[in-house]
Amino acid sequence: MAKNNHCSLYGYAMTDPEPTGRSDNVLIIQLIVERAKQKWEKATTDKIPVYCTGPQATFAQQYIKKGKRFSVKGEIRSYGDNINVLAKQLNLMG
Repeated sequence: MAKNNHCSLYGYAMTDPEPTGRSDNVLIIQLIVERAKQKWEKATTDKIPVYCTGPQATFAQQYIKKGKRFSVKGEIRSYGDNINVLAKQLNLMG
């Protein structure tokens, strides 16, 4: 059975990648994403925690810094009121 939990987001890193404290090889990046809006609405953003493990953590640590624009493909995870993304692929954007 195919997985249906997939998302693609792009935005800016609000922070440098930081260790979560759970493991040395798990990093978290706060991704700032602009919401879609109508012409008359004020621009708003969402802060989405992105968790990186394995090769994604290595990539994030080397290339993603505060203010860098990047995209993430991954899975949405929710725990009560907390929603985050588990990164499966990260890319820098121009």
